[in-house]
Amino acid sequence: LDREKTASYTFQVCATDSSPTNPRNSTAQVTIYIQDVNDNAPFFIQDPLILNISVSTVSSRRVLATMRAEDKDFGANGSVFYRFANPVRGFTINSLTGDIQATEKLQTLTQSQRTLIVQAMDQGNPAQSSLGVVVIYIREQIYRGIRFTRTARDVNLQENAAKGTVVTQTQAQYPDGSKAGISYSIFSGNRLQSFGISPITGEIWVQSSEGIDYEETPKLRLVVK
Repeated sequence: LDREKTASYTFQVCATDSSPTNPRNSTAQVTIYIQDVNDNAPFFIQDPLILNISVSTVSSRRVLATMRAEDKDFGANGSVFYRFANPVRGFTINSLTGDIQATEKLQTLTQSQRTLIVQAMDQGNPAQSSLGVVVIYIREQIYRGIRFTRTARDVNLQENAAKGTVVTQTQAQYPDGSKAGISYSIFSGNRLQSFGISPITGEIWVQSSEGIDYEETPKLRLVVK
């Protein structure tokens, strides 16, 4: 019995008497609703989350990024709250939305790289939680290196897609439009190695059907580097 897979069952029950010559029967419809237990921990949609921030473009209290988690459970068991796992100077996180903000000017922060550990916790009893990582690179000037032509895209894929099926193609370039010397790799999200990527073209294809199951995970998020 798994509420996340099947929330209710409906079937017919038949009662028959024991008459040897003329048995009678009657039917009734029964619906069983499966109650939720807190058997799933929250999971982050994107983990780790990498940010490149210029000190000249970010002011205090501006939302830098959103660290969002989902929980397959229902009600309070699936309601997620956020906090930093350790005290953090210079940043705050909204407990309801996961929005991360700077609480002071980035120029005052002495470290050029900050790693924030975010905890997502549901409201079950007992509660379940998970940790996610946010890495912030603070730059003196606006980063003008390699950029993807599109930073995010949604792709539909059949769960029975054969090995070798092309999923999509990512493309990056330098500010002048050139692409020489750029290589691609899957940075995160490919836990079961379901996908492969061409380091030269950025083409992503199905490498293994393991992990491509709509009932188990209707949405997968890959981060390409």
